[in-house]
Amino acid sequence: MTAGEPIALVGNSGGQSTIGVYFEIRRDGKPIDPGAWLAPS
Repeated sequence: MTAGEPIALVGNSGGQSTIGVYFEIRRDGKPIDPGAWLAPS
């Protein structure tokens, strides 16, 4: 992956009540806090 590359599409499928992107970041099979990935640079 490179900076600015799309990682998902937004849509209204999946049974959620609001439109959005729901994802999880994992390292070695364990979930990690995505805050560092999403923080403004």
